[in-house]
Amino acid sequence: MILWLILAAILIVTVRLWPRAIVFILIAVAVVGTGIFAWTRHIDSERAQIAISVTYDPSGCPAARPMSVTIRNTSPLPLERVTFSIHARKPGYSSVVTPYTYKQYESDKIIAPGESFSTCYPKPLMDRDAKAGTDEASLEWSASVDNVYLRWPP
Repeated sequence: MILWLILAAILIVTVRLWPRAIVFILIAVAVVGTGIFAWTRHIDSERAQIAISVTYDPSGCPAARPMSVTIRNTSPLPLERVTFSIHARKPGYSSVVTPYTYKQYESDKIIAPGESFSTCYPKPLMDRDAKAGTDEASLEWSASVDNVYLRWPP
């Protein structure tokens, strides 16, 4: 709140002392704002082109890495690296029972456009209350893409 007051005071003083400067200030703010908006839209569109599916698969994966993860690249560029988080919910509930999302998973497997890659990862830490009596196979598993690194130029 105080920052906005300081910025408003600076703007008022600038307009009073240099009235023509306001045009340049407004143009600069518009250019920077448009750049930030375009960049965040670009980042979001890159994330949307990477699909990650997760299943708890102790029979198909080693015991230390029971999470089967498939990463699909639907972008027109090769995927060089992706970081993601794995989440689990009890069926019919919205709360995440794996709240420790500080643990990011990553893959540096280069995945060509339209291709996918599957591998196994360790299970994320679970909430203490959820650990007691919860069957991991009955949980609803999902993943969220954190960062995407595409190869430029293709």
